Amino acid sequence: MKIRINQFLEGGGVQIPPADYWVSLRPDLSEITLSAGGRDIRVKAVKRRQVGRKRTLDVQYYKGGGTQWTLVVSTPKHGEWIALLEAI
Repeated sequence: MKIRINQFLEGGGVQIPPADYWVSLRPDLSEITLSAGGRDIRVKAVKRRQVGRKRTLDVQYYKGGGTQWTLVVSTPKHGEWIALLEAI
C-alpha cells in the first residue's frame, strides 16, 4: 500500500523525508519498510494485540496528536504492527 508523508519525520532514530512511500512489513526483523525513489527506510515497529482477524493487508497512517504520527500495518498472518513517528 502507498502513503504520502508531507513533512520530515523521525522514527526510531531514522529520518524520513517527505515523499510517497510503499509500505511493507518485515515481522522477522520487527520493522516496517518505507520504499521510495530507490531507497528503503526501515523503521522499528512493535507488535500489538490484534482485536479481530484480518483477511487483507491494511495500512493506516494518521496524526496521533501534537507532533506525533502513527503508522499501523495489519496482516492476516503476522498480526498488527505499530510504529510511532515524530515531526522534526
